[in-house]
Amino acid sequence: MNMSSLMGIQGYPMRTAYSASKFALIGMTEAAARELGPYGVRVNALLPGAVSGENMDRIIARRSAAEQRPAEEIIKQNYTDPSALKRWVDPIEVGYAALYYASDASSATTGDKMKVDCGRF
Repeated sequence: MNMSSLMGIQGYPMRTAYSASKFALIGMTEAAARELGPYGVRVNALLPGAVSGENMDRIIARRSAAEQRPAEEIIKQNYTDPSALKRWVDPIEVGYAALYYASDASSATTGDKMKVDCGRF
């Protein structure tokens, strides 16, 4: 299983290099799935959206300082409000998706991309 990102299927301003690397990982996932499928090897990719945690806390703090705006405003406007569920992804939810791919429940799934993003379209 590969860890891509929501930015692997949609570009994001000021994140060109990151988006390009995550798009490339999707292509690699699909190619590897076709190459390794005949040997019974499944290859899939997770595409997490904004996951709550220390990394996002640092990103928000830097952005808040640079834009001189409250962190809460940035979070609401850019992360929680745009999602259908109006919240962050919890790290454990990404883990649950990974467990699905690792389990026999996904035994017929390969070359797949699963968004774990609280509905960010």
